[in-house]
Amino acid sequence: MVFIQIPPLRERQKDLETLIGHFLNKCNHSLNKNINTISSNVMEIFHTYRWPGNVRELEHVIEGAMNMVQNNGVIKKEHLSVHINSFGNKNDILSSNNHLSQKNDLFMPNEKNENRDNNKNTYEKSNEKIVSEIIPESIPDHPINLAQLQTENEVRTICQALKDSRGNAAKASRQLGISPQLLHYKMKRYDINRMDYKPAPKNSSE
Repeated sequence: MVFIQIPPLRERQKDLETLIGHFLNKCNHSLNKNINTISSNVMEIFHTYRWPGNVRELEHVIEGAMNMVQNNGVIKKEHLSVHINSFGNKNDILSSNNHLSQKNDLFMPNEKNENRDNNKNTYEKSNEKIVSEIIPESIPDHPINLAQLQTENEVRTICQALKDSRGNAAKASRQLGISPQLLHYKMKRYDINRMDYKPAPKNSSE
């Protein structure tokens, strides 16, 4: 099993708008639409939400919203999926955060401006670099649901705990904060062998 380490989106807030612009372009192409505007309250939700599903969750949220918006329309809060919308309702986003100017009700990540046009090549290369760092080319381009992402993260975490404990399941379970019985159940479920993480025996002839 091969895992690809993707930087948590919550740790790349400064790159969030670049990713949003990237996914808008991608979905416009695949959905044959022309949607390039997001309301400021949606952007506030995007900046505050923790994104447990990482960049794939962001892509799916944007794609789902764009399916709800008419061509040349604006992505608004009511177009978001239920769990994102509920998050926005539970948190007073606009009053507690101010990533965007309150005077600017709309956000256009791909909007052209004079400074950007004068440095078009530098700007585009910078964005391409950011996107390639966060979304490796080796990630498959098919939908990945949240359950699959959670499973992969759980397997990776268990393997890391076994590596840290040198194959000691009791120590690994304490590190993970779960019972040894639950750890053994998960190891069996995911076909993880703790012996693979035990140090190799020293050669007695040495």
